[in-house]
Amino acid sequence: MNDFVGTTQLKQAVSVGKNTLIRLREEQQLLEGIHFVRIPGGRKLLWNLELVKDFLMTGGGISHQQAIEAYLHSLPSNQPKKVGRKRG
Repeated sequence: MNDFVGTTQLKQAVSVGKNTLIRLREEQQLLEGIHFVRIPGGRKLLWNLELVKDFLMTGGGISHQQAIEAYLHSLPSNQPKKVGRKRG
């Protein structure tokens, strides 16, 4: 299960500074919608803890791409649609 955490919790969990996170975001190594999401109406970000940890451990290689694909596949919007009539 992928947990989303705030920046402070992420920095504590992965021992990475805020400037490093900003640099990785600006270099598009950490991608919006995958590694982090923006909260509407504000500047706050929520981070995908598992994927950020995986990125930092693997350096974004093939195994990290596989982790991204597994995450995307697990999203409810990517689940097969049920076929048939609704009961009721």
